[in-house]
Amino acid sequence: MKFTIHGLWPSTNSIPQPGNCINQTLPQMGGIESQLKQDWANYLNTNDSKFWSYEWEKYATCSYMMPFDFFMLAFDIYARNDLQVILNNADILSGDNYNRNRIILTISESMGVKPEVVCSKTSPKHVIEIRLCLNKNHILRYINCPSQWSTCGKGPCVNFL
Repeated sequence: MKFTIHGLWPSTNSIPQPGNCINQTLPQMGGIESQLKQDWANYLNTNDSKFWSYEWEKYATCSYMMPFDFFMLAFDIYARNDLQVILNNADILSGDNYNRNRIILTISESMGVKPEVVCSKTSPKHVIEIRLCLNKNHILRYINCPSQWSTCGKGPCVNFL
């Protein structure tokens, strides 16, 4: 198992989240395309450049950053916060069932903020995303993710793939 980047979305810690803040298209990102393919993989079966353009236009424009800086920040956050290592160090291993709150607490203790755990809608529920939330200020900081976003529900266990 390997976590990848799904997105870097500035947050207001409320719903709805900011999106499409300014009208700015993504320039060519050829210098970092191989890293994008490796760490920010496109699982939507669409054109890679359209996927990253969507991420840029919908969310990144709310970061008020230049495109290269935005994507490099995502790579830096990803490298500094290896969620797989954090969970493995707490004996939360791929393929087993865990209480959702244990996953949240483990990451919270390591990072100082609560993540969002997103699960599949089918039963048994599988963890499909773990989100770290940031503010939308010019100086980005981690913030607690709103717990009402979780799709794991109140059930006692989730399968960690």
